[in-house]
Amino acid sequence: MTKILTAALQYLKGGRKSNGNRRSRIGPPKYVEYLSFTFMAMVAIAGVIYMQSEGGGIMEEGRRLRSNMCRPEDTGDDADDDAGCPDKAHPPGLAALYALGCLYLFVALAVVCDEFFVPPLEEIAERWEISDDVAGATLMAAGGSAPELATSLIGTFQGSDVGFGTIVGSAVFNVLFVIACCVLFTPPELSPLKLTGWPLARDCIYYSFTLLMVAMVFGVNTPGIIEGWEAGFLFVLYLGYCTIMAYNEKLYDHFNSANKAIHASSDDLIDTETKVERRGSVNFPSHYRAGFVQLMTQDRSVFDTAAVHCVRIINGDVKSVFEKLDADKSGTLEAPEIKQMLLELYTGNPEMVTDEHVDQVMKELDIDRNGVIDYAEFTVWYVQSEERLKNEERKVFDEVDMEKKGITVNHLGPLLHKLHIDFNPVELEEAIKCFGGPESTKLINYEEFSKWFEASAFWETRKHDAEIAAESAEGIWGELLDFPKETFGANAMYIFLAPITWSLALTAGIKDVRVPGNGDWAFFQFFVSIGWIGFYSYFCVNWIETIGATLGVPSVVMGLTILAAGTSIPDLLSSIVVAKAGKGDMAVSSSIGSNIFDVTVGLPVPWMLFNLVMDCPVVVGADNLFISVFVLLGMVAAVIISIMVSKWKMSKTLGFMMIVLYVVFVCQDVLRVYLTEDIKC
Repeated sequence: MTKILTAALQYLKGGRKSNGNRRSRIGPPKYVEYLSFTFMAMVAIAGVIYMQSEGGGIMEEGRRLRSNMCRPEDTGDDADDDAGCPDKAHPPGLAALYALGCLYLFVALAVVCDEFFVPPLEEIAERWEISDDVAGATLMAAGGSAPELATSLIGTFQGSDVGFGTIVGSAVFNVLFVIACCVLFTPPELSPLKLTGWPLARDCIYYSFTLLMVAMVFGVNTPGIIEGWEAGFLFVLYLGYCTIMAYNEKLYDHFNSANKAIHASSDDLIDTETKVERRGSVNFPSHYRAGFVQLMTQDRSVFDTAAVHCVRIINGDVKSVFEKLDADKSGTLEAPEIKQMLLELYTGNPEMVTDEHVDQVMKELDIDRNGVIDYAEFTVWYVQSEERLKNEERKVFDEVDMEKKGITVNHLGPLLHKLHIDFNPVELEEAIKCFGGPESTKLINYEEFSKWFEASAFWETRKHDAEIAAESAEGIWGELLDFPKETFGANAMYIFLAPITWSLALTAGIKDVRVPGNGDWAFFQFFVSIGWIGFYSYFCVNWIETIGATLGVPSVVMGLTILAAGTSIPDLLSSIVVAKAGKGDMAVSSSIGSNIFDVTVGLPVPWMLFNLVMDCPVVVGADNLFISVFVLLGMVAAVIISIMVSKWKMSKTLGFMMIVLYVVFVCQDVLRVYLTEDIKC
């Protein structure tokens, strides 16, 4: 099997070996692109024809749904008890296969969201010049919560409670279970996980307000139904949150002016890092980061380091560097221009730039062997080159050494911050000892710092981050064409994911926007990804309901437990990875922030669409939904109070308490469904 796959991939690479490089092509051959576009066009045409035909029954099904779902009062004694219930598995043993299929679809949803849906959103945010805070609250939040939104949409139009159950269950999962796991996975040297008040207070207060409004809509204003204007009102709350995020920096400065004045001097050196922490969210545009497939098929642990998942934006705009080197504006670089680049990188040692060195770099960069270097090829090399890393190291040192006399040990922390190095207090203490200890007043010049830094584990981490960034810049095809892997586990995971990754790559990722130069395809990839998310979610919802019907479990319970956890796994992984780097604000606020999107977009948008399409309000079970929202509100309050009592520190004990609260919430909600509702299916 492995030999067959290797041979096929070798053919796609152009029939030649990569000479030690990770791969030999950025993207598939042209004929594969043409076949892919032709296939997608044929599928789209066939879909339109099917929907318009009588055999497709789409219009008739729509009329039937409207007739059944817009008249909830037609449920008397003569009504069929099984009306509107999902089908059971026949034979019942098929439920096990449906369960395995759902697990695989959860993985598929994680892949399509992280690898194909989020990258075009990042590209759109950059092109529209949306600030990081607003992008995190809008486009990036949509990327993380797309499965919940799709599930809610499908459940609403099928007249099922599975969508609402998924939203509520996902909210509890994020607030309690995800945050608890962040605490429990925090390394001992960074424990207890420290938080700052602003991002947590900002998101929790607004989230509590939105939950209160949802409860009012469910149980007070129009009990039992959701009118279109009510759904619109909830969506306006989301726009309000976006407005708050747009003025996040100003609000932070206003409420923390006194604290800012006290710490102004130290913030000057680490301004960039402080701003990232201040946002309190991992969901902002970050080019050159490892995707879900890269995480799962790498040879090291998924949770090994936060740098693997959240690679920082490479300092210096790669595009501006390329345009500067491209003297003749041809869109490609030739040997003389590459030589000029090397002379700039080796400013102090021009004798190192020989013709042999230039030829070597040209061979390394020229992936398609056409004699010139295009933008995509240049990006992959430049991002991971040691020359760039050393050049950046020198520039950052000079920024910190403002008086050009050298730095002291007190500057080591800010310097490492500006180099985007994640370190803990113990590692900083060891670094300071290498230069005489905390009491030392000796000035450290660049040569001394560079010799120590490039012999330290920090340098190896930095090189690894650059390699991950370069691989990410190659897009999904860089990962797919990199086979076989070095270990059995990585090969097994590659084969396991192959049906998902290859089908997505040949459609949504045929022009992966992460590859430099493919940015114009962002909207194409965005809409094709939406189609895949809807496709996966449709089968996931129906299979989950079939499993529930077979086992006698209501749809709302299946959504509250299984679907909620399955659609939240990507957020769980990313939050744990960030928490392992000691970034508690990012991990916690990301979980709360995604819940705001779920409640103010994941619920009202499907309701608004239903009101528009069906021309009638959405029917909901007001009593239990009203109670569930208030219990969730109480859980959020419990989390805030617990953290405040712990002086904004999250210990392992608090983490275990949150897991207990999660179990309690799920149990009480399930019991209320069984004890207070007339369960038909």
